[in-house]
Order: sequence, then structure tokens, then C-alpha cells
Amino acid sequence: MPVHWLAFLGAACTAEKDESVQAIAFPRKNLFLADSPWPISHNGPYSQGSSELPGLQSADVEIEFLQVGLTSVTLIPTPMYEDGSRAIWGSTPTEVYRIRLDDSMQIVDSVSSGSGLRDLVGGAYSLLDIDGRFYTVSGETVHAFAESMPESSNSMIEELEKWSLIDPVENEGLRGLGMTYDGVLIVVSSTGRVVALSRELSWLSEVQLLGEVSNSIAIDEDGGIYVVTSEAMHRLQWTGSTLSTDPANGAWESTYENGSGETEPGRLGLGSGSTPSLMTVGEDKLVVITDAQPLMHLVAFWRDKIPDNWLAPSGSDPRVAGVLPVTFGVPHVETSVSEQSVLVMGDGAVVVNNDYGEMSGIEPVIAGLAPPGIELFRWDSQTNTLSSSWALPDVSCPNGIPSASAATGLMYCVGKRDDTWTIEAIDWVTGTPKFHVPMGTENARYNSSYAATEIGPDGSILTGTLTGIVRVFPNSAD
Repeated sequence: MPVHWLAFLGAACTAEKDESVQAIAFPRKNLFLADSPWPISHNGPYSQGSSELPGLQSADVEIEFLQVGLTSVTLIPTPMYEDGSRAIWGSTPTEVYRIRLDDSMQIVDSVSSGSGLRDLVGGAYSLLDIDGRFYTVSGETVHAFAESMPESSNSMIEELEKWSLIDPVENEGLRGLGMTYDGVLIVVSSTGRVVALSRELSWLSEVQLLGEVSNSIAIDEDGGIYVVTSEAMHRLQWTGSTLSTDPANGAWESTYENGSGETEPGRLGLGSGSTPSLMTVGEDKLVVITDAQPLMHLVAFWRDKIPDNWLAPSGSDPRVAGVLPVTFGVPHVETSVSEQSVLVMGDGAVVVNNDYGEMSGIEPVIAGLAPPGIELFRWDSQTNTLSSSWALPDVSCPNGIPSASAATGLMYCVGKRDDTWTIEAIDWVTGTPKFHVPMGTENARYNSSYAATEIGPDGSILTGTLTGIVRVFPNSAD
């Protein structure tokens, strides 16, 4: 049974939306994705992690925890059913499950996803399509599931098709998952294999990139597919029938500072620690990642044609539009690192700190280490320059993927203050902390453990945790 209680936090602190946030233009919706508050990992093909919908507006909330097992990095609510309820699809390295969501969360069904604990990244990336098919990757396999009773939040899980890598090399597993704007699934493996599949999981096309991949991908309206490997930043092109690496079709690759060739402290893989995030500011179209220098930098690349007479920053690949060190506002700092995707909304890009000293892998996350540091960068389309807008050296978003809401003008993350796990709400424009919600000290319940801090239905926040799901939502007594 879920644990459910009120969080009484004194006088409510209501967020006031900055007028400049209201004008943000969001990417065109992919009509092959479900009409869900969060239909795919990172909330859209652009992998920005932001939302037009409202998140929490004050600290006057209720908190609900539901134990499900291992961490669900992505949680996907269904569209609302006729009875006013929804379901939530979730996936872990070991299983796929459905939860009924009305006044509280209740597990309806779960099935094995096959890979088990040999692939701890399994189940991290998933999506729900317009026909109610839930796709997730696990080990070497893409799975498709559906409701056994369509349009019912009480439906059991029906497994449809599955597709597995053909002749995988040793230790090769699937990582990223996305969907093109014409409804084709794109998956990428840890060894840089990129595959296009129909929604019935029939093989369509495949290309091989050099290097390792540890995160997901981004996709634009024109068929551009953005994959960062341990060797380079790539744009592939989906032509409508095949995957292409031909520059004549719009594809390119660009080098970046990719590190020492060894897994750095705080990282899960080689090279960049981020899923590429797409950014459109005025006429400028960019893709942003963090690199793997000891002092990490934010790097922006031109997505399409490089402007005439463009001079890239000194020492950078010609396609680099901007590159700046990420210091989190700490003078003379020598190291910084992030394993989270860059959060993008409008002209802003946020990076959070995952510098765990000499510890790497999942050990510091399970231990609940909480290094402080958040920094927002802005792109100026008039001068074609990247700059640091604000930094919070003392606020921690220790291991989860942050999000932002244009409706409230706030960014959100699972934070930690002393021993207490929190939801942090920060003004997107100024960087001013607006309010925080103390959740509890129990590491297993509230540790976000690489999961996304999602904008959920009805102004709520949803996040996976080390052993379950947390839903934080406005106090129903208000």
C-alpha cells in the first residue's frame, strides 16, 4: 500500500511567473507520441526536459510514495481516461509495470522485461505512442507493450512484439530510444550502433558510429538524429526510408573534448555524460552537451548550416557555436562533472553538479552523496554568443535529471539539504530559490538515483527513486 501524508511546511510560498518566460516557443509536438504530460524520456524528441505545463507552485503539498522495486528513470502517464483516472507506465532493469493514478497510486500489473541486473541501464529510456504502445529497451532488446483492456487504467499488461540486436558484440546493450516525426523508432546501442525500426518492431535501417554511447538521443522535425559518442557529436539523417551519414543529406560529425579515454569520477561511461539537447533561439538552431574535460564545459553546436564567415571558439571544431567552462559559480574551481542531460527551455540551458570526488559509477548515488552546484547559461541569437547567466554554488541537485515549467517559470529538481531529500523550485530567469519541499531522510524512498524530475498531471512532480516512485502534488485541501 502506498504511504500517503501531508507535508505541512508553514506558510505557502507561491511562485510568481516571470513575464519573459511566457513567450518561450516550444518545439512542435510529435503527433506519433501519446497526448501525455510526459510521453517520452526527457519529455520530447528534442530531449529538453522542460514542459509547457505547470509544476508545483508552492510548498503546500501532499507527498505520496509507492514502492515498486528498482529505480524507474522515466515515468510515463497515459492520457486521461473517461473516468478521470490515468495510468503510469514505468520500467526498471528487471520489469515493466502499470500503476493506476487517481487519488493515489496503486500497482495494477507488472511483467519481466528480461535483462535482469546484468544491465543496470536497462529500462531507463522509454516512450508511449499515440496508439497506446509502450516501448522500452532492456539489455539487447526493444520491447513493445500495450493495455489488455484499451482505455482502462485498471488494464493488465499485454506484451506485443520485441526486437533484439542482430549479432551483438560482447557487452553490447541498447541505450537510447527516440521517435522521428514520421513515427519511426530510433535506438542506439552502447557500441554506437544506430537502428531504425517500425512501430511493429521491424528492422528498417542501420548505421555504425565510432565510440561508446552511454545516454539517449535527440531528434528534430527534419529527420536529424543527434547522438553523442565517446569520440564525437553526430547528426545522422533519417531520409524517410534510411539512416544516412552522408553530409549531402544533412549529416555531420564534430569533435569535442572527450576526456582521457578512461571513465572519469562521477561518470557512468566515456566522453560526454549527457543526452544531446536541442535548442532553438530565434533563427539559431543548436544542440548542446557537456564535455569531458576535468573542468567540464558546456558545448553548443550548430545543428544545420554553419553561418557564413563563422569563426569557432579558439581550438574548437568549426561546427562549435559556443563553449564555456561550468564552474557552478565557484571561483578558481579546477574540476566539475555532470552525468545529467542539459536542461533546456527557450534560450536557457542548465547544468547540475555530479562531482563525487574520486567515486564513480552508481556507488556515490546509492550512498546519497549530494555535491552542490547549478548553473544556467544563455544563448544570445543577436550576437551568437553563449554566456553564464546565474549560478547557485550552494544548492544541490545531486543525481536526478532536472526539469522546468514555462507555466510557472520555475526549474525543479530532487535536492538534498543536510540529510533531508527535497524538491527544489528555482526561478528560471533569476536563479532565485523560490521554495523547497522537504520529503524525508529515508535514502531508499527519496533518493532520485538518476531518475527524471518530471512535470506530472495536475501541477504535480513525479520522480523515480531508489526503490519506488514519489508523487508530490498540490494540497487537496486548498
